[in-house]
Amino acid sequence: MNTSRPGRRISLLLRLAVTIVGLQCVAVLTVVLFSYVSSEQALLRQSRELLQKDGMNVVERVKAFMDPARQSIGLAKRLSENDVLSLSNPAELESFLFRQLQIGPRLSGMYYGDIDGNFVYVMREAEEGTYRTRVIRAEDDHRTASLIYRNDRYSVLRTEKDPDDTYDPRKRPWFQDAKDTGSRVWTKPYIFYSSQQPGITLSTPVFDGQKRLRGVFGVDLEIDELSVFLSEIWPQNAGAAMIVNHAGDVVAYPSFRYIARGDDGSERTLINIADLQDPLLRPLVSRLEDEEPPAAIRPRNSEFKFEGQRYVSRFVPIGDRELPWLIAVFAPDENFIGVVKDDRVRAIWFAFAVAFTAGLIGVFFANRINRPLRVFSKRTKMISEGKAAPDDGISVPYAELKDAGDTILHEIQQRKLVEQIYGQTFELASRGMVQIEPKTGRFQRVNAQFADMTGYTVEECVSLSISDLLHSHEAELAETFNEAIFSESEFATENQFRRKDGTDVWLRMDAILIRDAAGAPLHAVAMVDDVSETRKSKLRVATLKRELSHLARVNMMGEMASGLAHELNQPLTAIINNVDAAQMMLGKADQTDAELHEALGDVERQARRAGDIIKTLRDLVRKDPGRTEAFNLIDLTNQVISLTTRDLRENAVTVDVQSRPLPNVEGNRTQIAQVLVNLLMNAISAMADARCKRRHIVLEFKTNNGSALVSITDTGPGIADDRRLFDTFETQKPEGMGLGLSICRSIIEAHGGRIWHDSAPGQGARFLFTVPLAKAREEAAG
Repeated sequence: MNTSRPGRRISLLLRLAVTIVGLQCVAVLTVVLFSYVSSEQALLRQSRELLQKDGMNVVERVKAFMDPARQSIGLAKRLSENDVLSLSNPAELESFLFRQLQIGPRLSGMYYGDIDGNFVYVMREAEEGTYRTRVIRAEDDHRTASLIYRNDRYSVLRTEKDPDDTYDPRKRPWFQDAKDTGSRVWTKPYIFYSSQQPGITLSTPVFDGQKRLRGVFGVDLEIDELSVFLSEIWPQNAGAAMIVNHAGDVVAYPSFRYIARGDDGSERTLINIADLQDPLLRPLVSRLEDEEPPAAIRPRNSEFKFEGQRYVSRFVPIGDRELPWLIAVFAPDENFIGVVKDDRVRAIWFAFAVAFTAGLIGVFFANRINRPLRVFSKRTKMISEGKAAPDDGISVPYAELKDAGDTILHEIQQRKLVEQIYGQTFELASRGMVQIEPKTGRFQRVNAQFADMTGYTVEECVSLSISDLLHSHEAELAETFNEAIFSESEFATENQFRRKDGTDVWLRMDAILIRDAAGAPLHAVAMVDDVSETRKSKLRVATLKRELSHLARVNMMGEMASGLAHELNQPLTAIINNVDAAQMMLGKADQTDAELHEALGDVERQARRAGDIIKTLRDLVRKDPGRTEAFNLIDLTNQVISLTTRDLRENAVTVDVQSRPLPNVEGNRTQIAQVLVNLLMNAISAMADARCKRRHIVLEFKTNNGSALVSITDTGPGIADDRRLFDTFETQKPEGMGLGLSICRSIIEAHGGRIWHDSAPGQGARFLFTVPLAKAREEAAG
């Protein structure tokens, strides 16, 4: 008997191999990873320094881009404030501004506006070598605007008047900012009205000798050239750079359309960093959005990941208090450490190869050490399974295992002795015995007695479990067995099991859980007895007792019915005679009351019908089939409804008869009437007892396969599913005897029909029965 704990065993050889290979891998990988981390950090520092140089290069390029504007506007301010340049002479102003545009090719336009609203503006046209001058003169409330087109030699090409020009320089941001600050100021980037290109304006105020403002000079720069410059130094596959202003607007980016027009056709504007749709820029932009305003960021480095690749970035401000712009540069780290990563992968594979080779060498030596142990284990297993005699002893490979070998040999001998005694008891027992695996319910061992009970062989039983011998609706017994065994260590049940041939057998099973010394469950042992005959005997006694009780009640009812029929027949005969006498007396009277005649006739008919019902009941008790005839079932139903009019009225029940013309049926008229009365009264009683708000009965008549099909549906509470309606003495009424439906079934079946209950649509009950048609009965007889 195996008393060892179940568990997965790992061989010594595998342990040695895994240990050797694992140590090799850890050692080699530790060295490789340490080398990689240290070198990677150094390269990252180098990449940050390179990014810093590139950032400063961009800063210097931006400053150089802005310097011509500063020089031109500084010169204009000095000349005008020293009265070298006449600000009141438009021609002289135009000539000066024209020369500045020719000197500074990056300048797209230069202009001057005074405090009276006069304005002189010279700008480059789209056509190369062409310039346009815009002169606005303000005299009192009247303003005149003229346009002069010149070539690069300052020759006039043409002139125009623009009477609709309402431009006032004093209302423009560049004029107002210079006026308010009293010093040189850069505007935020915006879209130039004339060229529809992004640009920036530098403006400076001009004062007279009394420090009074005379006007403002302005210079326009188109900033597209900055984006071209960024695209040249930062190819897209190696990284990118962008410039944003203090408000977060994108000033320049190598390959980005940063001018947007609103959906409503509104003026185009620069895109803000919050509106960028490039997924590569989102990690970088999020740092600008979440941490602090772009204008407040000091030079620093940052890192982010995109699609599994790491990027390094640097933020560098321009360093000009007049121009609060920020330069953001970034590039993938693959540009700097990609080669090192490839070397690392090769080094790791090389390390694995070295470790694997070392492991193979270790496995070779471990196998030499483990070989005697395998022989020792094999010999022990053979003795344990009885394939070798224990008297031959066990060959111990190492001196340290001598005592362990002697102990194992002794335990094997003791276990075999116990198993021999247990096996004899198990096999020779007069009762069925089963050894069961407690978790799964599978049979580990059975004796011949149990196999005979189930119809299987001993070998077939070993492959089965408790659930295999149970019906599908009793499958929970196997789960109950497991719970009881583990919680109480004992289990007893008497249940129906399924034999191999499909027949049922009642078995009583008493089981107990066997545990080892540590308390762990080993198996359950069950004693099994066949109690089928005992169960059948008890069932036959119970059935006989019920039949005797039923017979006694039937005899009593027969006697009671015969007595009632005899006693009630006499007063009914007297009623009929008295009614006949009353009708004769009324016939001899001088004046005859028609309503009284009709009432007496109705009394006579109902009395005769009652007599027929009593006679039918007496014949039924006497097994008298009664007289059959062809009659109209619809007429009979209307008569029955008239007979129950009082009950219908008292219980507020309405009746609806639905039928097409129906052929005559053949049967005992009185007995069929009794069935209708019984079903109607049952429906009335059910709706009244349940206090239903809606009380309605529907009678439907159809023909079906040579029979009349009658359906009686009510709106009562319905019939419970567990009721056996047509069994004798089965009733839902507290005062009922359970005979009504049983008698109805007997009557209908005696007529060759069928009666049953069906669920009504919605709430309520529906009873249906069939009665053969008169023609169908004749054809069947012929």
